[in-house]
Amino acid sequence: MVPLPATPPRAVRFLPDLVRYLSRERPDGLIVAGTHYNLIALWAKRLAGAQTRVVVSERNSMQKVVQSYENRDDWRWRHTTRLVADAYPSAHAIVANSHGVAADLAHCTGLHVDTIKTIYNPIVSRALEEKALQAVDHPWFAPDMPPVVLGVGRLHPQKDFGTLIKAFARVRSQRDARLIILGDDRGHAVRDDLLSLAAHLGVSNDVDLPGFSSNPFSFMAKAGVFVLSSKYEGCPNALVEALACGCPVVSTRCPHGPDEILEEGKFGTLIDVGDDKAMALAIISTLDAPRNPEFLRERAAHFGFDPAVEKYLSCI
Repeated sequence: MVPLPATPPRAVRFLPDLVRYLSRERPDGLIVAGTHYNLIALWAKRLAGAQTRVVVSERNSMQKVVQSYENRDDWRWRHTTRLVADAYPSAHAIVANSHGVAADLAHCTGLHVDTIKTIYNPIVSRALEEKALQAVDHPWFAPDMPPVVLGVGRLHPQKDFGTLIKAFARVRSQRDARLIILGDDRGHAVRDDLLSLAAHLGVSNDVDLPGFSSNPFSFMAKAGVFVLSSKYEGCPNALVEALACGCPVVSTRCPHGPDEILEEGKFGTLIDVGDDKAMALAIISTLDAPRNPEFLRERAAHFGFDPAVEKYLSCI
């Protein structure tokens, strides 16, 4: 086993408890998600001497995450891929939530791509469909109001909502519309920067950042267009959720997931990361000629719970 780094991630604090649990309970299977938690689970199994079948799952672009560590001179970029390459072969199965994430994981770690299974996130459920039918308590969805452009996600640089606001300012210069971005900044101090950008561009009266919503699906079901502006993803749930709500979508062609979900533009428009001009044109064209909602829902059905559950059970 590769030694733990001198300054381990917070997940390491769970290692002793997990070792004790596996030693005592001896479960048949354990499914884990997230690089550091995956490593802890595999180390715990080895230390416990358990026969538990551990399935590890990657949910994001390892290359982009490691690059972000490197840019901050974070110790993790020097260790993460080496630790993964050492530990993951002992997993009962290695899962990625998109083909892009699988290829990225193989490229970063030297693992053979054929040893990595792709299982899309289980996203669409009856509960989602029921929540989409609920009313939205926001004045911009009243009858005869301008269409709403919607973004959903934590207010983090990865989501690149700044480009979305710039694109919206271009849209607003040509037609009446509103922009709502749902999500909190979780201590990243991004919200104030986004509001300042909206004010600088002269669209602050038409931009709202109301924070986290426990039911973004009702917003998606009533928005004119949903926009995913991310710099990178793994397999963005919000994009599938919007399709499940029948909402037309525009997305960056970021690594990874959107091109697979939208089948290279069949189910929504794909544009380059950071290109606010192309994003604005895509938003306008989508508002003018939205795709059929039932067509979008049929695509989202491929990301239901039952297919994912069956595939995970086959891994275990």
